[in-house]
This record gives sequence, C-alpha cells and structure tokens, in this order.
Amino acid sequence: MNGASVAVCNLGIALTSRPILSKVSFEVSPGEILAVIGPSGIGKSTLLRALAGLVSAREGDVSVRNGAERGRIAVVFQEPRLLPWLRVADNVAFVLQGPRQQRKGRASAALASVRLQDSEGAWPRQLSGGMAQRAALARALATAPHLLLLDEPFASVDALTRMELQEYVAALWREHEFTVVLVTHDIDEALYLADRILVLGGDPASVHAELEVPIPRPRSRTNPQMLALREPLLRTLAETLSPPTP
Repeated sequence: MNGASVAVCNLGIALTSRPILSKVSFEVSPGEILAVIGPSGIGKSTLLRALAGLVSAREGDVSVRNGAERGRIAVVFQEPRLLPWLRVADNVAFVLQGPRQQRKGRASAALASVRLQDSEGAWPRQLSGGMAQRAALARALATAPHLLLLDEPFASVDALTRMELQEYVAALWREHEFTVVLVTHDIDEALYLADRILVLGGDPASVHAELEVPIPRPRSRTNPQMLALREPLLRTLAETLSPPTP
C-alpha cells in the first residue's frame, strides 16, 4: 500500500443553493498527512466529502491518483457507524469484496493491527467508544486505501482515549504509508499528526492560510517546536473569526 496524490483546483460547492466552498485549491503529496482546521460550520467536513466523492462540486476539480490510476479512498467518520446486527469482524468484512474466507482473513488482519483481535466476535454494543473507533479504523484499513480521510474521528472520546487513537493512526501511517487528510477542531491534534495544516476561513470558505509542521517523527507532545507553532496557529484561526475590515 502506498499513498495517493491529491489535487484540488478552484473547488466550489453549494448546498441547498448556499455557497459553502469557493475557489479552494491545494495539493497533497503521496504519504503526506494534511490537517484541515477552521471554525465550526465553515465547510471542513464538506471538503472531506468532496474528496471522497460523496458531494458534487459546483465548479473546479478534485483528483485522487495512485500513479496512473484513481486511488482507493477510505473514510472514518466522527461516529464509528458500526452495524449493530453484525459482529465486529463481520462489520469490517462487510466493506470487502471477494470469497468469504479471504474477506474474513483481511478483516482479522485489520483488527489485529489495531489490537482488537480478541474482539472479533463481539457485538458493537459491547465495545467502548475508543474500541469502536479502532474498529472503524480497522474497517477503513482493510480496504487497503491510498487515501485515508478522517472526519473528526476522535471528537466523541475522552482525552486519554483520543491520544491513544492518535497513536494508532500514527503507527498505521508509518506502516502503510497512505496519504491522510484529517479534519479536526483540535489544534494540538493537528500539530501532533500533520506535516501541514490548512486553515479554512471566509464565507464561502477558501484556504485562509497554510502552515508547515517541520517537526521530525516520532513527535513528543511537549516538543518546544510544537508549542512554538501553537501560538501563530491560534492567531491565524482567530483571524477567521474576526469580521472583515470595511
């Protein structure tokens, strides 16, 4: 598995006739982790759904390529979205194609990669919030994606579980080298995981700013470089909340 390249050019999206995104342009290199932040309701999740092909563009273009071919895309949402009538392993296998035994083997391998091998036969209701999100990660991983889209996947868990899940994502990324686009409200999460951060702002939204995160991995959450980047990122985010100057 390797990462896809992503190119977004002058993307414009309107929902129920209201413009949400306008002239959004950026690129993501294969294997890069890009975080997207911005005020609530600015259009971050809409952008992610456009990358996944779940929302049609009014204008512009989105390209996800793995070499000469279209890249495989997987999405992890804020809620795990596990089917309650299927056991955990069957939830993972449900998104796969091929003979049953082959699908079962891929599901088992994916669950083992997030340390849920002992929960294959469990029902979703028997999982904690963190375990359910790990199962959702396993389901995405089982499809061997070139591009992994994360739509605030850790927002509903406690702080310690959130950090644990961040570590799982970092470890899976190191192992599989897929490209990641992460939507988050958590500045510290963006700084810890991403190579680059896009800040959306405006109405309709466009790319307000871009910040490189040139910190070697593995990263420490108390790295002075990370703390130094936090303040300018907060200022930039605050700018998107300020009313435009007349």
